[in-house]
Amino acid sequence: MPSTWPVFPVCPAFGFTSAPDYSVTVVERSGGVRSVNRNWYYPLFTYTAVPIGDKPEEDIYRIQKFWHAIGGRSGRFLLDDGTDNHSAANPSDATSRSDQPVLIDANSSPPAWQLFKLYEDDSVVPGFQQLRIIQKPRQVLLAVNDVPVTEGVDYTLDYDTGEVDFAVEPSETDVVTWGGTFYVPVMFESRPEFVLSEKKIRQTGFSLQELRLPRS
Repeated sequence: MPSTWPVFPVCPAFGFTSAPDYSVTVVERSGGVRSVNRNWYYPLFTYTAVPIGDKPEEDIYRIQKFWHAIGGRSGRFLLDDGTDNHSAANPSDATSRSDQPVLIDANSSPPAWQLFKLYEDDSVVPGFQQLRIIQKPRQVLLAVNDVPVTEGVDYTLDYDTGEVDFAVEPSETDVVTWGGTFYVPVMFESRPEFVLSEKKIRQTGFSLQELRLPRS
């Protein structure tokens, strides 16, 4: 069953900058030597609204209504991040059931099968890679050992956590994969300010922050 969270409205007159970040602490020591401590394993994304259309009034009013309807910064909702919203390794590639891993997440309680997206760049350092938790899937197809499995028969998917419950538990040697699209859970990081000119709202700006959701 799809997530019950509201989805941020499509606003053609707006673009977004997408900024993934890892929390790090940089300490400068004597002689200019730096030590860097990575505080998070998983990244968090910040999105900043960028007006790009000639007539953004309708989209600005749509954002204004959405802001009030969800209760401003108290609201949680879903964003379709056009820079990274599907399972294929490259943006131009079609998705398939074998794109990304479904892994046992030992950090959940009890441990559960979880959708992940894997990022790796063998051209820099062979085997250098990073996992990203997918907690708000949109459309998903699964396979076990490259054999398609059917939602509602072979497994159920929680669209609010990205966790998979199999009717028959895969073994440790089985390779479970998925392909499809996903949302990013976000909230307003800053409040939008609406600029009025000639009795029309001509401009606004705001940013959204990805939410790291608690594990079950």
